[in-house]
Amino acid sequence: MAYNLEIPLNEKIQFYSYATYTHRTSFVAAWYRPSNSQQNIMSVYPDGYLPTDTTEDNDFQFTSGLKGDDFFGWHWDGSVNYGTNDSSIGLQNTINNSLGPDSPHNFHLQSLANSELTADFDIRHSFRTGLFKNPLQVAAGIEYRYQQYEVDAGEHSAWADGGYINPASYVFPNATPALPFASGLGATSPSQAGTHSRMNGAFYLDLTQKVTDKITVALSGRDEQYSDFGNALSGKASLRYQVTPWIALRGSASNGFHAPTLQQEYYQSTALYYSILPSTNQLVQSYTNYASVTNAGARALGATPLKPETSHNFSAGFVLTPLKRLDISLDAYRIDIFNQIVPISVSGAGVSGATVLNILHQEGIVPNDGRYYGYTCERNAAHTRAMGLDLQAHYLSSFGRAGSVLWTVMMNQQQHQIMRVNPLNVNLGSGVTALYRSQIGNITAIYPRNTLRLSGTWNIDNWSTTVRVSRYSKTQLWSDRGAAYDQTVAPAWLMDFDVSYTFPNRIRVSAGGNNVFNHRPQTLSKLAQGAQSLLQVNPNYSYASAYGLDGSYFYGRVSYSW
Repeated sequence: MAYNLEIPLNEKIQFYSYATYTHRTSFVAAWYRPSNSQQNIMSVYPDGYLPTDTTEDNDFQFTSGLKGDDFFGWHWDGSVNYGTNDSSIGLQNTINNSLGPDSPHNFHLQSLANSELTADFDIRHSFRTGLFKNPLQVAAGIEYRYQQYEVDAGEHSAWADGGYINPASYVFPNATPALPFASGLGATSPSQAGTHSRMNGAFYLDLTQKVTDKITVALSGRDEQYSDFGNALSGKASLRYQVTPWIALRGSASNGFHAPTLQQEYYQSTALYYSILPSTNQLVQSYTNYASVTNAGARALGATPLKPETSHNFSAGFVLTPLKRLDISLDAYRIDIFNQIVPISVSGAGVSGATVLNILHQEGIVPNDGRYYGYTCERNAAHTRAMGLDLQAHYLSSFGRAGSVLWTVMMNQQQHQIMRVNPLNVNLGSGVTALYRSQIGNITAIYPRNTLRLSGTWNIDNWSTTVRVSRYSKTQLWSDRGAAYDQTVAPAWLMDFDVSYTFPNRIRVSAGGNNVFNHRPQTLSKLAQGAQSLLQVNPNYSYASAYGLDGSYFYGRVSYSW
């Protein structure tokens, strides 16, 4: 649901407000557990089971403000914005093995809530400086932002250890303690729950000057003060040169700043699985903790408070308008990101994890009880670089009574590189590297190097019809085991369409579909399937796909404006 309104209060002041509310319920199948799975009790699920991840999500956003044209001669705009998203995460058709045959089958795993309140005031005015023919355009503003992130624990049975012992069988050669936690997705315990918040204030100034009839220069700066990260300055300089009436050159240089999100800093959950003890071939419980950087275990393994990501951005290009209804733009860009945040997973399992487990034992973080323990947390891992080209072209064809068609071509060519990897703070043994091969691939190979979109929108009377064709180049998901285990998705063409009709009473009805020919990515190779930790069920489509796994999506929509 949504609304958008603007009401004049007098000749100089307008009130405006808009809001959206969305509720989503989703069900996603997890990995199938066969009847002889180590995560099953055969008397409970004799044919195995397929856990289902459930999410109940509510998203609300509200903005309200006043704007006018005469605040001591300035145009002004003041507004308050509030947004919140809360999600309840659950599992159905599963089991907490440690609770034995009487375990529940449906669990509430955790609740997540993220909210933000902002208040801002912006002004703009033009001044005759006497230095140039055209006036100086000045814009400035202030902003206050409050953010809050809350992680609530799941129900007791979702994370409890009930102490059930799996009896000796062909699945368990010896009597073996059953895995705690609901099987299928990590849960949050009370010790991992919490509410976290921060504030920041900002001021910006934007100056734009048309130096001559052909040259325009713009300078802008922004200063932000965070309650947890201190001060951050960013700025931008841009230049536009109108060479002829139909061609213009443009370029810009800027630096950026991105504070770690509260989720990156504080999200926590735990999942369990079995590992094999090499010396005895015995099954050992392995705890995997997704931990905050403030967690004692993560700190012992080298986690430090996250630093903001910073960037340097450069672009240069041109704009062509060779015909009245045709415009073409081409821009080259380079973006360097410093201290890019990437998660690191550190496992204490097996021979390669001995150093990790020793550190955790020596620091008294985990008990020396024969179990394996591992941690995943965020870290400032690398300096990365993205380079590319953006092409856009639009042409409007008029067919008289038959309406008009807006043709659009959009193309992006990009390449991602890792320029530097930040070393680990603690020597965690030969089994742990500062950036795993899979993570390198997630930065350099999982994005399509080329994306092409061709579309046409035909407008006639109250009808509007859009047909869009998209092409994605090859993408890959790299495996830590080596190139032979990589997932590769071949180039693909997809088609979308949308048809809408607007009634005289301003009701608009739309219907359409995305990926209407139901194209799906390749399935995993036998080697790639063998590298997965759980049983694979075909067709098992590759997660390296830039266009998702679910095939076609069709929709209907009704909107009203007044």
